[in-house]
Amino acid sequence: MTQKRNRAILVGFKKGLMHRFRWPEPLEIAPKTVGETLGDLMASNSWPHAADWAAKATGYCMTIIGGSENKASFDLAMEKGRRHWYAQGINPTGCADNAPDASFGPIESRGERMTQRAIRN
Repeated sequence: MTQKRNRAILVGFKKGLMHRFRWPEPLEIAPKTVGETLGDLMASNSWPHAADWAAKATGYCMTIIGGSENKASFDLAMEKGRRHWYAQGINPTGCADNAPDASFGPIESRGERMTQRAIRN
């Protein structure tokens, strides 16, 4: 999943060795959006609204927490990231077993009031 993970790096050297350090060249690869990453999976069960959903899911999602041996499940619902997940058309409070099928309607964009209510509940 395309995630936004801000990082800080501290580099320290003994006196007289700093001249040997060179920052690596930045990668010139643009990360894929959520829609680009998941669009084909959302369409895998013939959901007719998959292309529209993918076109609107143009951001990157907050970090997914968990999935390790210590935390058997993952968590998309950290308080800080919920608003961002909802904006991408993803319900952060659950996990579907399958992609939507042809009987599933379009995912509507949530307004600010709806998002706030979903976060509190």
